Amino acid sequence: MIRILGFLVGSAASIGMMLLILGVPELNLSRPLVDDAASASVAQTVEAVTADLEAVAIEMFEEVSQLVDDLPTAEPPAEQQAASNSEDADLPSEELTPGISQNNLQIASFPAERGSATAIDDAAENDLRWHSFWNPFRSEIAATGFVGQLEKVTGLDYRIVKIKTGVYEVTFAYENESERRTKLSQIASATGLDLPDSLSRTCFLQKAAALLSLFLLTAASAAAVKDSTDPDMAWQNYLDNDTQIEPSYRFPHANCFRVAALSYDLPHTLLLAVARGESDFEATARSRANAHGVMQILWPTTAKHLGIKRLSELYDPCTNIDAGARYLKEMLSHYDGNLHLALAAYNYGPQRIPSNGDVIPPGADWYSAYIFRHLNYVLGNSPSNRPGKRPAGEHLYSQLGRSTLLSFGEPYRAEAFVTNLEQRAPELRLDWFRKGVGKFAVVLIYEDREDFDRSAGLLQQSGFRLGN
Repeated sequence: MIRILGFLVGSAASIGMMLLILGVPELNLSRPLVDDAASASVAQTVEAVTADLEAVAIEMFEEVSQLVDDLPTAEPPAEQQAASNSEDADLPSEELTPGISQNNLQIASFPAERGSATAIDDAAENDLRWHSFWNPFRSEIAATGFVGQLEKVTGLDYRIVKIKTGVYEVTFAYENESERRTKLSQIASATGLDLPDSLSRTCFLQKAAALLSLFLLTAASAAAVKDSTDPDMAWQNYLDNDTQIEPSYRFPHANCFRVAALSYDLPHTLLLAVARGESDFEATARSRANAHGVMQILWPTTAKHLGIKRLSELYDPCTNIDAGARYLKEMLSHYDGNLHLALAAYNYGPQRIPSNGDVIPPGADWYSAYIFRHLNYVLGNSPSNRPGKRPAGEHLYSQLGRSTLLSFGEPYRAEAFVTNLEQRAPELRLDWFRKGVGKFAVVLIYEDREDFDRSAGLLQQSGFRLGN
């Protein structure tokens, strides 16, 4: 070791003498070595890599700690062991082992491959196989919530499989391929999830009844939703009447939203409205406030509070949507189910929104109304939707074209601009989005080239001309 240190010191001294003799080359600092954009990109990359390396180190430390905890320990004397067994004989086990029921769920600790059957080495279950039909959950709470909602709507029994810490899969039992496909169809029909291998056996009368029910719900609630001006009252009306309305489009990451809604017992359309307002469903969205992904989760404080250790995880849509749903559920519990206050806290933080709601910052109050505007779009009540042109949910949202007309520094200016144009040309499909801090973009929505040309003509007649 002493020889190595001596070698390193000698090498450093030699390099220093060479620099003194030859002179240090001068750098031309009249212009930057890299431009601002490249510098910013490098800084962002370094920040992300550093955060990921820190998270990897923490994760490795936790895994090593777990290995140490799992090392065998000395057995107690036989008398003490017998006494311990007799005292605890009637107590429920807290270990996640096969066959132990927790909260009416079977939680197993062996692995199950997603999309395939896993045999159970249990004499009582030799004839059963288990199918994992959805992506693993990060927490037992989310998996348990998902299963609880599935049991309500399907009547089937499920088992949560703990693959390892932070990886929980939901499975159901089946005896043969026909039963597996039938159960997949039951789940898909009850939840709207797009599951492979499910049998589409919903009859025409069931579909017609569903569409008629949807039409009646929409007709009964449209006026109340559109005319609501007070955000608190508007959100309460939504919770009371409109949570069962299906979305007007098939939005991106549809299955991720449905699973998150089931896991945390939240309205599906509420999560869609938050995502549309936060990022317009862009998985790589990033704000100046360092919020990331579809639901704009703040890094690192909120993300780590939600169990996300790596910045890169926020760019996975399902992980991000699950985190946003969990955080929104926390806010709802904190504010006793008041959705207006929960949304204000989702944006501003619970430390800035009083529990009684007496004094809410104007920006937080605005945010709640802003998300409610996007809820109207999701429900099909927005002026930018054309009712009756397509059945609800059959049109892919991602196929709509978007063209940014103008950007404003204040939200009320963007909203006033849209309102003015919609009054002049009601056929126009316009919307506006928050695009980072201090930037609000007005967007023209169109379906194809013909629709775009028609909209451009309407804009020109209204006094606004699109550039070439």
